[in-house]
Amino acid sequence: MGRYEGALACYRQSAQYGVWHAHYNQGNILVRLNRFEEAVPLLEKATRVNPDHAKSWARLGSALRNLKRYDEALNAYRQATRLEPDYAWAWHEQGITLETLGRYDEALKAYRQASKYAPTDALYIYSQADLLVSYTQDYEQALDLLDQALRLDNRNARIWAKHGQVLRRLNRFEDALNSYTRSIELDPTYAWAWNGRGLTLSGLGQHEEALRSFQQAAEADPDDVWYWYNQGDEYIILGRLTDALAVLDHALKLNPQHADSWSKRGQALRRSGQFQEALAAYDQALKLNPDNDYAWNGRGLVLYALGHREEALASYQRASQIDPANILYYINQVDVLLDMQRKQEALQMVDEAIKQQPENATLWARRGQVLRRMGDNETAIDSYQKALELDDAYAWAWNGQGLAFSALGRWDEALACYELAVYYNEKDSWFWHNYGEALMMLEEYEKAAQAFERALSINPHHEQSQEKLQHVRREITEED
Repeated sequence: MGRYEGALACYRQSAQYGVWHAHYNQGNILVRLNRFEEAVPLLEKATRVNPDHAKSWARLGSALRNLKRYDEALNAYRQATRLEPDYAWAWHEQGITLETLGRYDEALKAYRQASKYAPTDALYIYSQADLLVSYTQDYEQALDLLDQALRLDNRNARIWAKHGQVLRRLNRFEDALNSYTRSIELDPTYAWAWNGRGLTLSGLGQHEEALRSFQQAAEADPDDVWYWYNQGDEYIILGRLTDALAVLDHALKLNPQHADSWSKRGQALRRSGQFQEALAAYDQALKLNPDNDYAWNGRGLVLYALGHREEALASYQRASQIDPANILYYINQVDVLLDMQRKQEALQMVDEAIKQQPENATLWARRGQVLRRMGDNETAIDSYQKALELDDAYAWAWNGQGLAFSALGRWDEALACYELAVYYNEKDSWFWHNYGEALMMLEEYEKAAQAFERALSINPHHEQSQEKLQHVRREITEED
């Protein structure tokens, strides 16, 4: 900084003797010192004295952009590239300005022009990839660009972190983890890379490791609310609700207007059974952001737990209006409608969701559930079958189809379904109970007893399994 100040003094002295480029040099130094207001009149004077000097125009654009005078900045950059069409830096700066203005197609073209004239500059390739990730979600093209950038500069932490982000968005979590790890090896204080690493580890189900990465991110940049929010999310997943509330309270001290942290706080309170406090947190989130679908859904869960089913239903409906692609919001509505015995409405709800996502196995299985509750077991079997065609390892659908066969007295077919349910999910006590019941109805009492015992090993208080185990044991005794 000191040498810039010294240079500035020299340029001021030379400007007194009418050396035109001294105005440019002074302005250039002032921009580097972030003294943009002072820089603008000097650079404007430089462009008036010598309107053919592209660098004066480009540096004027930089000063104006930093003052958020974007349209004027854009005009200055365009003057620079008109005078020097191969001026890569001016093209790149023009791209930044266009991106800020939301003119993404034009910004991408400008970044490409920068790369055209400076093909070995990794930054200009990085900027293209960053825009594609943020605004077009064209992850494959972004990944190709980042691979190019890394071939030019494989010791750039920012590029490795962005590479990790793209791989994570493509669900290539192991590869993403390698890229994020490489980034923080190059820059151990890079908070954004630590955060991305945490998100990746969470996606891999490694929640303790994810938590440690988020903590590292917060240590590197303690003022970023998202790093505290993400810690709260991991604590909730790990069942450490007191810790979750502590970090979320810290997030809200940093930014009391952070709607997502209020919503996440509501989730932690709901999970801990503090329903009234949870409701207040969700309401605060919605006061700050009425279009927070996650908060509307959480609010519905709290209201349902409090027995306010109509209000819960209204909250779920609001969530699904905001994000029609999230099937969880439809499923929650179906659960409430079934609980209220409004089965036809539940069927209409799930059919509406299937219109939007016809290849979603969960929705077809839920349709089977609703039809089964309506007593239409034959049609229910067909819906469950559709779910299983989409996901043949879907244990819940195998169990549901088994229940429909059981209701029709088709025990052999029911048994085959239950066998697959417990094969794909051996940790559900109800699946083992239903498997045992089918075996019992087919008079395979020894195997039935083993199934009921397995159910009770998962849930020792499962009354239905306790009762049926006693029954089959009596049958076994009588056979002996």
